[in-house]
Order: sequence, then C-alpha cells, then structure tokens
Amino acid sequence: MAQVSIARLPATNRELFGREAELSWLDACWQDGVRVASIIAFGGVGKSALVNAWLRGMDRDAWRGAERVYAWSFYSQGTDRLASSDEFFASALKWFGDPDPTQGSPWDKGERLARLIRQKRTLLILDGVEPLQWGPGVQQGKLKDPALEALVKELGAQNEGLCLITSRIGLTDLEALPAEKVRAKDLANLSPEAGAKLLEARGAKGTDEELREAAKEYKGHGLALTLLGSYLEDVAEGDIRRRKEIGPLEGDERRGGHARRVMAAYEPWLGKPEVAILHLIGLFDRPVDEDEIAALRAEPAMPGLTDALVGVGGRAWNKAVAKLRRAGLLASEPEKRLDAHPLVREHFGEQLQEEHPEAWREGHRRLYEHLKAKAKELPDTIEEMAPLYAAVVHGCQAGKHQDALGEVWRKRIRREHQEFSTSYLGAFGSEVAVLSAFFDPPWERLAQGLDESQQALVLNEAGYALRALGRLQEAAGLSRMGLERVTAQQNWTNAASSAARLGELLQARGELRGAKARASESVELADKSGDDFRRTVGRAVLAAALHAMGLRKEAAAQFEEAEQIQKEMQPAYPLLYSVRGYRYCDLLLDEGRNDEVRERAMKFFAWRLPSDPLLDIALDHLSLGRALFLSAQPRAIVDLADATSHLRQAVDGLRRAGYQDFLSLGLLARAALHTHTQSFAEAHRDLAETLTLATRCGFRLHEADAHLGYARLYLAESNPTAAREHLEKARALITATGYHRRDPELAALDRFCGQIGDAGSSRC
Repeated sequence: MAQVSIARLPATNRELFGREAELSWLDACWQDGVRVASIIAFGGVGKSALVNAWLRGMDRDAWRGAERVYAWSFYSQGTDRLASSDEFFASALKWFGDPDPTQGSPWDKGERLARLIRQKRTLLILDGVEPLQWGPGVQQGKLKDPALEALVKELGAQNEGLCLITSRIGLTDLEALPAEKVRAKDLANLSPEAGAKLLEARGAKGTDEELREAAKEYKGHGLALTLLGSYLEDVAEGDIRRRKEIGPLEGDERRGGHARRVMAAYEPWLGKPEVAILHLIGLFDRPVDEDEIAALRAEPAMPGLTDALVGVGGRAWNKAVAKLRRAGLLASEPEKRLDAHPLVREHFGEQLQEEHPEAWREGHRRLYEHLKAKAKELPDTIEEMAPLYAAVVHGCQAGKHQDALGEVWRKRIRREHQEFSTSYLGAFGSEVAVLSAFFDPPWERLAQGLDESQQALVLNEAGYALRALGRLQEAAGLSRMGLERVTAQQNWTNAASSAARLGELLQARGELRGAKARASESVELADKSGDDFRRTVGRAVLAAALHAMGLRKEAAAQFEEAEQIQKEMQPAYPLLYSVRGYRYCDLLLDEGRNDEVRERAMKFFAWRLPSDPLLDIALDHLSLGRALFLSAQPRAIVDLADATSHLRQAVDGLRRAGYQDFLSLGLLARAALHTHTQSFAEAHRDLAETLTLATRCGFRLHEADAHLGYARLYLAESNPTAAREHLEKARALITATGYHRRDPELAALDRFCGQIGDAGSSRC
C-alpha cells in the first residue's frame, strides 16, 4: 500500500469538464517514465483542479505502482509575494526519513531529498511554484530558490517516479534535461463546449448556443465561469442572458480580470457578513485557522471589517460560510478552516486596503499580536518558527516595522547575535522572504517605518541572506544601498562592516578591482571608527583581494598588520582566527609555509569552544587538512589518513554551515587530494559539484579553480586533450577577472601539457 500525504494541496471542486486529453497526458507521463512534468497556466484556469482529479483517479487504481505520494502547495497571492521552500523541505525531509532536516545548505537539502525520493517509486506534486520563480525579465521562469532548483534538476536527471509541477510561469530550468524525460503542458482555457457544461453544472440555464457564447465571452477561464454560473443561479434564477448585468469584461487576464468582474458583481447580492468574511480572508496568503479568525473577531469590532460580523455566530456564521463555498468564493476546506483561491484573496484584500485602510492595518496588527503570543518563545525548528515569520509579515502590513524587526526578528528568530535561524536552521530562504516584507517592492526601496540604523541592518542582512542563496547580483545591490546609508549617517563602524561585506561579495563574483576598492574603503572607515575588530576584518578582506590578484607581498603586509591589531585587542588569542585566520593560512600555504599553517591550526583547535560557529570549525579542518596534504605531496609514499580525515570533516562542516563559496573551497581541496591518490571517481564528483556551484551562483574564481582542478585530474588520467580544454577555460576566466594568483599554476600546467604531448602520462 502506498504512503500518501496530499493534504497540503488546495481544495477544488470535484467536477472537471473538458480535460480528458490533459488527464490522458498525465497518465502517459506516469506510464512512460517521465521524470519531471509541468502544467503551465494563468491563475484560475484550473491547474489544481486538474491535478486533484488525476490524483483521485490514481487513488481509485491503487496509485498504479506508486509506492509513495507526497504533495505540497506553494501558492500565495500571485508571483509578487516572495516565498520560501524552507518549510516544505523541513516537512518533506522528515516525511521521507531524513535524520536531520535542518542540516546542510539549501542545495544540499534539495539533493538529499532527491536521493530519498529515488529510493522508491514516488509521485511528488509541487503545486503553484511561481512564488519561487523569477518573474518577467531575462531570468523569467528560472527557480530562484536553490533548494527547489537542486531537487527538480536532480529528479530530472534520475528518477523512477514522477515530479509533477504546476505554475503560472513556464520552468526554464528544465531545458538542459533529457527531452524524452521532461514534458510540459500549456493548459489552455476551456473550450466553448466544456465551458458550457461547467456553467450548466454551476446552475446556469440557457440554450446550448447561449451557454457556449457565454463561455467564449469569458474566454473559457475556469474560475470566472464557476463564479459566473453560481452568481446567475443565486441572483438571476440561472438565466444566462442576464450575465450582461455584470458589466463589461475588462482587466488583465493574467490577473484573473474576468473572475474579478464577477466577484465585484457578487458583492451587492452577498450580505454584509459574507463580504466581511471575504475581506478577512484577504488579510492572508495561506489557509486561515479558527484561532486566527477568533483573534480578528475579538472585541472591539473593527469598523469596515468585523463590525458586520457582530452577533454573527453559530448557525448564522456557518450559513454565511456555506453560501460562499457554494458560490465558489471559498474553498471546500475543513469546517474550522477557511481558504480561497489566490485570485479571490487578492481581490478582496486589495479592496479592503483601498476602501478601509485603517481596518486593513488593524486586522494585520491583531494577527501580528496573536501570532507573537501563539508561537513558542524561542522556536527550535522551522515548523515552530513559521508563526513568527508570519507575524513579521503581518506586523509590516500593520505599519509596525520597527517593532516586528526588533521584538520578533532580532530577539526571537535570530536570537540576537546567535543568528539562530541561519546558523543553526539554515533558513536562508525564510530570511529572504521575511526581510522582503520591509521593502516596497522587494528589493527596490525600503518601506517606511524603520529608523536609519535599522534600515542599514535590513539592507545588510537581506544582502547577506541573498548571498548565502547564491543570488549575488541582488545581494550586491542591497549591500551598496546599505553602505551608502550608513556612510551618510557617519556611522563609521557599520560603514566599515558594510564595505567589507561588499568587498567579499565582489570578490566572490570575480570583480577583483571592485573588491579591492571596497576593502580599502573598509580599512579607512574602520580606522576612522577606532573599532579594532573592524580594523582587523577590513585588512583581512583587503589582503584576500590582493592575494587573489597575485599581489602576494602586499597581501602579506595587510595580514601581518591585521594580526598585530588582533594581538593587541585579544592577547589571549594573538593569531587571526575564524575566516580571517583561514585566509591568512591560505596565503601561507601558497608560500610553502605548510608547517606554520599546521601549527596555527592546532592552536585554533586548542582555543575552540563547543559554541563556536560551524563555519569556523570547518575552516580550521580545511586549513589543517590542506597543510598535511601539501606537506606530504613531495614524498612518494606517505600516510594521508589525517589529511583525508580533516578534509572530509571540512566539507561536511561547510555543508552544515550553508556557505556555498566556502563549500567550494573544501571540495576543491578534497578533489586535489583524490587526484593525488588516484581516486579519480571521487575527484570527478567533487569537481563536478564545485563547477555546478560556481556556475549556478556566479563564483567566477571558483569556476577557474574547478577548471584547473579538472586539468590536473585529466593529466593524471592520461588525457592531455581534455586537460587542455579545461586550461583554456581557466585561462579565459583568469584573464577576465584578473585572478593572477593562479598564473604560476596555469603556466606550470601549460608546460606539462607541452612536454607530454598527445601521448599522455600517468603522472601529474
């Protein structure tokens, strides 16, 4: 018997008209071994209704060989609201048997879930993914959520079951996958004949020709026809000819213009309690629980919103809800839960905001206070964190930006300086989604309601979370805005921090001149602030940029100066540690000072505390592992067990920490060791992952390093032709970015390729 979890799909009417061909198409996808199938259509056309009908047929046939069925809906109010896949992955990883759903980076979670799904023939439904896709622009259709992107691509490459996706936007991430294993269906609007049947089923009366003509006028839009049929039955005895009373059909079809026209026509006929219920639903982008409705209906009543519900309880409430469900304006959720199609929520939410702005703000304020009280004080999981994330969004809608940021986000989500949500839960996607609430629109301008220092905080933290997700271009824009604001405020400490972060980000993108300029600015600002910690950070970031540019002597001078400040600031810890310590060790290893790095790393471990960040511990393993490996390389026979162990712990720790640029460093070091020990399959695997990360995120320096790693690997495999191809790719990247640190290695590999010729060699 199949394991089934499909409760998260939106409820739809059981009747389905004119979709026989689409149901057959879905049957064929399952029978033919298609790995990923997608159904694309505007909102309200009937994607979810089609999937639900198909699932009912699968259920009747004992799931046709599916051993597991899992469904999730990402629907929110259109594609403008930012969303996150964090809650989905926390739930799905747990359901599929992962021992620690919080572990790893977003990409790692996606790949890990794919591996679990592949263990048995699985039907995975991902409904309404458009909030996680890029909208109009050069990247339209691409998944901007890295975990979901990794999951879909992994399943597209290998999958005995089927991943079925619905969206308003075509998925462009699937273009490189095998065409015979990936299918897409543009779901057309209903034919006039099918539309006429739908109208008739909803209570409309007229000749076949009149019903077909009405379906044509509404362009076969499923939701619009559903609402039209119900409206005519309720207010016009079903007479299809009276549809003209609704008025002209105008509006953007992509935003459900026809359906909105029917909604507007419904309002005079609906009672005030029904309209008030729809306005309540408009405050949400998710199904509404009974306790949230109670919080909104509490005394005193809100003028323009809940004043129409005073005294409406028990039978009267149930009657109003039933009336809305019969009309198709509310979904058929369980009795104590209310939900509606996103177009319905969006329409009545916008209406409330425009006509009763004070009620709109007060409704969100009540939800903010309710969810704050409902949530665990300090949540330990992403599921427990969900009410607090929702509270922040409602708080921003209520105009309480400052309070939501300080009292909820900083104190309870981030736990002040612990950075709990990111450092321990890896919830970077949720961070991006919730911080977007402080912008209008995301990421163009900050919403009003934050003081200047908090504005800089939001800009920097949003940029930091976007960087962790590999969205470097957006992160750079926010970091620049943050730097401009704190500089204008003459807050030199924060300005130094912002400049350093921007320098690191630009270096990750391969913009080394810009990275050097921002890092130099950070040094100047830090000196002006007098903050010794910022003075060490700025110099270390500048040194790293100089090192990448091949200016080793200048880089060493900056590191030495930073370490002298560190020694004076913390005499008990006289060496640069954490990320700064790793970067200095990186330079020392280039200079052949392997023993010194080994000694430094051992001191780092002696200083280490259990509460230290995962990133710091992993980087210490990386420094020590690289030092042990490089010390052993000149010798023909040597035990590399310790080096192997430390590099393995480094990669594992970097995965858990969730920083993609640092993970690439661990993979590159381990690939070099695998190449040296002729563990070629493992080397290929690490280099392939590095190259995927680098190209996906725009880490151009790591992309060059990956090609150099491949060149060494192919030389070791006696394939100089392939090695030359990767050398040319590395050369182009090094020239374009100014990554001259790698010039000596590039030249050495060039010479070696020339010496061995096309005959190849078994040594590297």
